Amino acid sequence: MAISTSKTLLVPYCEHHVSTYHRWMQDQELQNLTASEPLTLEEEHTMQRSWQTDRDKLTFIICLHSAASRETGEDMIGDVNLFLTNGGGRDGDEGVVGEVELMIAEEDMRGKGLGRAGLLAFLKFVTEHLEEILKEFQGGEKGEEEGLEYMRVRISEGNIKSIRLFESLGFQKIREEPNFFGEVELRTRGLTVARVDALLERYSIAGYQEIEYRGRLGSV
Repeated sequence: MAISTSKTLLVPYCEHHVSTYHRWMQDQELQNLTASEPLTLEEEHTMQRSWQTDRDKLTFIICLHSAASRETGEDMIGDVNLFLTNGGGRDGDEGVVGEVELMIAEEDMRGKGLGRAGLLAFLKFVTEHLEEILKEFQGGEKGEEEGLEYMRVRISEGNIKSIRLFESLGFQKIREEPNFFGEVELRTRGLTVARVDALLERYSIAGYQEIEYRGRLGSV
């Protein structure tokens, strides 16, 4: 399944994306921004396979969506992810917690609204399919018992642009002081399809579609 809008195309993270993703993650700035350690190419392939099979993860590669990219192939610019964990009563969290990560890896693509467009398309997909996502995460046993408590994002305190992006979508800091790792945490509750649709309209992101994906953009 791929997600198409007027500004981005989100596609599943497949094997043919790994070499580009591996190149991105050798960059020291991206490692710092994403709090990541560099992996070998073999380790990156293993990680890619885990994204396809692990019940607690959901990821898409963000691509440009233009006539030029449709002719030349997938024009990868970043990725967007969701990690699910059980709150387990910690901090009063009884349901499932979803942690979002967003990266625009190609430097010349930053500051163009593509991160927001990709993120909103992703959030639209998550809210449309939340029941299925939670059911899969909980092994098909507790889908009706535990809902999504909230979504959160953890961002380096110096990454002001990313903090402002998430604040523009209704995420709020839980405290001003960063944690031990120098990150601030922002959360949002009650994210609904209607709320995401309103944000898509506000930022002029049109044409949301879920389309079949066979492994290459030319095969969508």
